[in-house]
Amino acid sequence: MIPPRRRALSHLWGAMALLFSTIGGSPAATNPDQKWVTSWTGSAQGPYPVGNPSAQPNLSLAFPSPDSGARDQTFRLIVRPGAWGRQTRLRLSNVFGTRPVTFDAIFVGMQASAAALVPGTNRPVTFGKNTSITIAPGESAWSDPASLPFVRNPPGAELMGRKLAVSFHVVGESGPMTWHAKALTSSYLTMPGAGAKGKEESETAFPIATTSWYFMDALDMMAHGDTHVIVAFGDSITEGTASTLNGDDRWPEYSHAACRRSQAATIL
Repeated sequence: MIPPRRRALSHLWGAMALLFSTIGGSPAATNPDQKWVTSWTGSAQGPYPVGNPSAQPNLSLAFPSPDSGARDQTFRLIVRPGAWGRQTRLRLSNVFGTRPVTFDAIFVGMQASAAALVPGTNRPVTFGKNTSITIAPGESAWSDPASLPFVRNPPGAELMGRKLAVSFHVVGESGPMTWHAKALTSSYLTMPGAGAKGKEESETAFPIATTSWYFMDALDMMAHGDTHVIVAFGDSITEGTASTLNGDDRWPEYSHAACRRSQAATIL
């Protein structure tokens, strides 16, 4: 049974979105004025298939049994950061799981299209300097910092609207999966038993699409100390209900874009 308090918090976090306003440039990563800021979040819900996904394809081939969850397969989650930095870290969550889950072959790179990556951008991600991590039921874990050398210092306008692809392999069976149902963003899966494919840059190994996020619930960027984060609380409209699949036009994102255009006009 999911504790009532945890269930209530899941619904609260499900209505959360992030907006960003950055003041000044982004100095080198060793600058003491830098700090981690949460650049993307997909609140933990679950266990799968509990939730309210939108435009979800049939996932019976990917996950034949919700009790078994993922089996020896790789996820490639597509996320749009609200702010960029030359270092990132991510959080994997098993908060609604009933058994330990082991993840390995974890990578982060720039999405080109669908599940394909921009060549040369895919970087390994470690946890405690290890290439794999086992997360106990009810727990989550932050990765070590991972370098994003394709991000300029300070980040340039060419990154506006671009997305990251976070890939990870579930070793064995995961059991009940922690997820975020209404992503309204297409991510990609291998078939069960396909093994670790996160290092691959092509989309060939990822034939299954999904409109939800799994296991990952936050991504940070190293940013200038003057970076501010605004958190928007609301109902399902805040989360994106009635917005466009892959359109990134939820109202918090629309407000963020308007703020960035206003800031650019002021600078000009």
